[in-house]
Amino acid sequence: MMMLIVGYDGSTCADEAIDGLTRAGLPSADVEAHVISIADVWPAPPGEEYKKAFPEAYAKIRANLARELGDAERCSAKGAQRLGALFPNWHVVGEGLADSPYWGLIARADATHADLIVVGSHGHTAVGRALLGSVSHNVALYANCAVRIGRTARTRNQPGDAGLRILIAWDNSPSAAAAVDAVASRDWPKGSSVRMVTAIDARLSSFIPVVFPLTTPWESSSGYTSGALDEHLLIDAHAKASLDKLRSTGLAVEDLVIKDGIPKQVLRNEAHQWGADCVFMGARGLSRMQRVLLGSVAAGVAARAVCSVEIVRVG
Repeated sequence: MMMLIVGYDGSTCADEAIDGLTRAGLPSADVEAHVISIADVWPAPPGEEYKKAFPEAYAKIRANLARELGDAERCSAKGAQRLGALFPNWHVVGEGLADSPYWGLIARADATHADLIVVGSHGHTAVGRALLGSVSHNVALYANCAVRIGRTARTRNQPGDAGLRILIAWDNSPSAAAAVDAVASRDWPKGSSVRMVTAIDARLSSFIPVVFPLTTPWESSSGYTSGALDEHLLIDAHAKASLDKLRSTGLAVEDLVIKDGIPKQVLRNEAHQWGADCVFMGARGLSRMQRVLLGSVAAGVAARAVCSVEIVRVG
């Protein structure tokens, strides 16, 4: 059974994230989903000594905690009702928690061994709505499972049952392979298509020297052997297995798209121009720094993409 954690705060973006799950290729049954609304309050009131010394303040703290938790429980019930109506065969429950918003979602995902956390791109905050909200950003940064940042794509007109356009960021890393596997495992509507995109950042020479370290000369398809590679041919050769895996599922898969440029800009532009419904990408790729936390490319795409973004982790 697939386990989902859905962060919900009643905002328009949270509603869009839930509604977008109908076009995420998820199973129609055998899914358990916990819709979590979090009261951003300290979960445990002060102890008995504080209560004796400051009885009025203690009473106010308890009343505030009860009020905030009540609001969170009502909010989660609303989100669970919305999700349950879309997926009547799922087991959907609502939960109100008192915690730090992003950490509460991550902790609940860890406790339930969740496969995917779903959040809106931003919620009820006073500032920062042009960029990725701090809760969504931190969930994407620190979660131990895949994270879907849900948006409603508005780049093309499409009927509700139309095939989807799925863009995959590919760089031959284990994380990119996990993104390919995630797409291949989903049940997409008939007519859905996939475009796999590789961005070569010439400023850092980040792709060829790191992803394909050479210990022996490479022979091109033309028979020419040299350390000066036809990098596009080399990338195409390594991408073939991933493309074949996607095609074997019945998806319409284009040839690999290779573009020079800053990766996060290339991916955002491709998603916008192609009218992608979702971008799938690894949490970290292969870079000279071998980042331990979420790579700047994934963060940059998640923050400003015009569509949903799923960040997939290995293992």
